[in-house]
Amino acid sequence: LYCLVVLRTIRSAEEASADTAGAVREAFVPQIAVYGAMALAIASIVMLIYFVHHVTDSIHINNVVADIGRRLLSTIDDLPEAEPPTPIPELYAGATVAIDRTGYIQAIDHPKLIRLACDADVRVRLLRQAGDFVHAGRPLLETDADRLPERFAEQACDALIVGRQRTAIQDLRFGIDELVEIATRALSPGINDAFTAIACIDWLGAVMAQLGNSAPHERALRDDAGVVRLLHAPAAFDDYVRAAFGGRRVM
Repeated sequence: LYCLVVLRTIRSAEEASADTAGAVREAFVPQIAVYGAMALAIASIVMLIYFVHHVTDSIHINNVVADIGRRLLSTIDDLPEAEPPTPIPELYAGATVAIDRTGYIQAIDHPKLIRLACDADVRVRLLRQAGDFVHAGRPLLETDADRLPERFAEQACDALIVGRQRTAIQDLRFGIDELVEIATRALSPGINDAFTAIACIDWLGAVMAQLGNSAPHERALRDDAGVVRLLHAPAAFDDYVRAAFGGRRVM
C-alpha cells in the first residue's frame, strides 16, 4: 500500500512538463520514499520468515498442550485459597429468575449479583456456573423473596456473559476437557501417539496437584455488611479429578 501511494508521486519528464507552458522539467522520483519502500520490503521479508517459523512452532502438539496446561495453572493461581467447608444457611424457596439467552455461560459477575441482592434485600442461590449450557426460560437463580423488584431479573441476566462456545475465563473444566480430548485422540487406533497422551497426563497431573491446594468449596458470598447474599457451589476437587482421569481410565 505504501508503494502504491509513492508510485502516484513519480513523474517522468514529459508528465512533469505537461502543464508548464513549454518549460522543461526533469523527472521526479522521491528518493527518500523509495528508500523507505526498500526498507519496508526487507522488513516484510523478515516478518514473513518469522511468521512461518512462529506458525510451525505454535501448532506443534507439545506446545499446544503446554499452552493449555500453563493457562490452567494461571487460572488456578487466581482462585481463592482453600477454606474448610462452612455451614451454608438455608434458603427459603421463593421467586426464581430464568435466563433470557441460549448458549454457554462464559463468565459470571459475582460482585454485581451481590450488589443486586443487597439492593433488593434478598439472598440468591446461583443454579448455574461458568461452562454450563443454558437456554432461554430455564432457571438461573432462586431467591428467598416471594416478589422481586422490577428489572431485577433483567439486571441479574446482564451479570452473565453467554456466548456460542465455552471459554477458559472462569471454566477450569474447559481446559481439562481440552487436554482429555487431545489425549483421547492421540490414543485412537488411527493415530496411536502415546507420547502426546503422556504429555497430556503429565500436565493434568500438574493441574490436579496445584488444584488440590486451592480447590474451591461451596461458598456463601457476603456483602460489605457481612450478610450472606449469594450462594453458589463451584465444582469440587473430586469433579475435576473425575473429568481429568475418569474418561482416560475407561479408555
